[in-house]
Amino acid sequence: MIAAINALKWSMFVPHDKIKVSVDDGYLTLIGEVEYNYQREKAETAVEDLSGVVSVVNNIKVKSDIVLIPSDVKDKILQEFERNARIDAARIGVGVSGSKVILSGNVRNFDEYREAKNAAWSVPGVNEVEDLLEID
Repeated sequence: MIAAINALKWSMFVPHDKIKVSVDDGYLTLIGEVEYNYQREKAETAVEDLSGVVSVVNNIKVKSDIVLIPSDVKDKILQEFERNARIDAARIGVGVSGSKVILSGNVRNFDEYREAKNAAWSVPGVNEVEDLLEID
């Protein structure tokens, strides 16, 4: 457990003081709240390859105090789709409910799928991305 705590402290992208770690027979669980999804992902990456870690359960929640205007969020995500040559924006639907973004439609491959989700997570204040995308 000390190795996991140190790994979180050493990562400059992780607000380690907001994350708790529990370990049970090699199964490591991360719990806490961060402002951005990349912090949640970096926390998991920081501990997943530690010696003795069998599996990581990432229960870190993304919470932000930013008040979102659904039409602005949708516009920002669609603009990001248009800027990204790997995303066919015409095939992806974007819905917004509070701080949750819902992606629907079809993508051509896993790369486009990943880029679409990253674009949705890139908008400040988004706390959840529901993925209803299908890969052709």
